[in-house]
This record gives sequence, structure tokens and C-alpha cells, in this order.
Amino acid sequence: MSLKRDEMTGAQFFRKNWDGVLTSNELSDEADDFAREYLNIHNDIYTATDFAEILAAGLPTVYHVEDTIENYRIIEPVISERYRDWKRQKTDITKAVAAAAY
Repeated sequence: MSLKRDEMTGAQFFRKNWDGVLTSNELSDEADDFAREYLNIHNDIYTATDFAEILAAGLPTVYHVEDTIENYRIIEPVISERYRDWKRQKTDITKAVAAAAY
């Protein structure tokens, strides 16, 4: 599969539109909360477990993963599923807290 003219990876988008920098200012509060939990961000150190285990498996380091639309198509459904799980968990916690209040 090749990159279509109007398709770009996330990294390509950030380089083109935001000088390669993604901060919480570019995210909604919910997206920022998810990203911080998903990436386990603490003191600007993060882990990208899915990225490392799926895209970098067999490569010397995560920095050897190519920035391609094919790799995006591999990792996007995984991240989307993690987001759905995270959102369900937050909804369940909110319901439990509300139920406990009554």
C-alpha cells in the first residue's frame, strides 16, 4: 500500500502543521487525559508499549520504525481500542461513584 496524495501519518502532520511538536495545548482535555494515561507520562518520560511491541518488534530500537501509512494502519486500531477501553472504564467509574452517592 502506498501513501495517497492526501494521506499523511501523524508524524508528517505534526511536522507540517506544528513544527513536529505535539503538546497538551493541541489536544482536548479528554484526549490529553487519555494520552497521559495511555503513554504513562510522568515527568516527560513516557512508554509507548503498543508501539514498541507491535511496530518495533524485531527492530533494534523504536527509532527504527518507519514513518509510513502502513505502520499507521497497523497501530491505529490498537490505539483506538485502547481509547474505547479507557473511555468505558471512565464511564464505569463515573457510574459507580454516582451510584455510591445515593
